[in-house]
Amino acid sequence: KTGYNFVGWNTKTDGTGSNYLPNAVIQIPSTGLILYAKWTPFISTVNLDSQGGTSGTGSVVATYGSAMPTAISPVRSGYSFGGYYNQTGGLGSQYYTNSMSSARTWDMTTSPVSLYAKWTPINYTITFNANGGSGTMANQIIASGTTANLSSNSFIRAGHNFAGWATSAAGPLLYTNGASYTMGTSNVTLYAKWTPINYTITFNANGG
Repeated sequence: KTGYNFVGWNTKTDGTGSNYLPNAVIQIPSTGLILYAKWTPFISTVNLDSQGGTSGTGSVVATYGSAMPTAISPVRSGYSFGGYYNQTGGLGSQYYTNSMSSARTWDMTTSPVSLYAKWTPINYTITFNANGGSGTMANQIIASGTTANLSSNSFIRAGHNFAGWATSAAGPLLYTNGASYTMGTSNVTLYAKWTPINYTITFNANGG
């Protein structure tokens, strides 16, 4: 019987009668004897591979044909948890949802076996601050851990050239215009850095 182990025979269908072990020698009564197979569901040790996550349940014991046992979901900075699947990378069949409720009954007959966490990068927002300049720039959205070029500057400031971006109003220049940027695990504000333009004063003797 798929998913079950044969453990012997019983004289009643519900297993409440007399038990007989496999290969037992018995005496058949004159009225005959009907024996009914006894089955126990297969039990698996299931390793929960968090694939970079922390703090979750490491393994559970699952019973064939039953809902997955209660477990604690893992966490991973910059990512949202999408449940556990039977293929690496969060592919294949889902056995736990993101809330760690059971997505399906256990249907494997091997032990131990592993399930794999599915992670989706969280999108974070870059807000651009003119820092003394004027104009507007739309926010830029980049997924955590992803690298993209920063939006081209569209701010202006009289008497100044745009130099790049800093992470604080008075901070050092960190990123040039359109530079490559790797998103971390939180929203960020970048501040425009300005370089004053040098102008020339010419002195005229005016008759002297």
